[in-house]
Amino acid sequence: MVKTSCWNSFLEKAQGKEVFTALRYTKEKTLRIIPSLQYSKDGTTRLVESFADQYKAFITTLFPKPPSTSPIKWKDYIIDNKWEWLELEKTEVKQAIFSSSSKKTLGPDGISFAIL
Repeated sequence: MVKTSCWNSFLEKAQGKEVFTALRYTKEKTLRIIPSLQYSKDGTTRLVESFADQYKAFITTLFPKPPSTSPIKWKDYIIDNKWEWLELEKTEVKQAIFSSSSKKTLGPDGISFAIL
């Protein structure tokens, strides 16, 4: 009640630019950033407008549930010890070392490029 009477008093006395202040106070402050979305689900096209529905539409469209798969049977897994490594030339190694930044952090071996 006090706020209402104060507001009404302000509006009654408003002159000049104070009218625009009143407009600024009453103007809707949120702008619709995301327009209405239209998406397909279960073969039907749907239109969503509320933020919560748009959120659900984005999540279900961009991140669908993965298909169900059978669990991996690790007892049947065979480790292949054959690795085919390509031959490296000395120039390739030198180029890799000198093209790397000396300011980068240490690698998993604890050696920085500055040492190399």
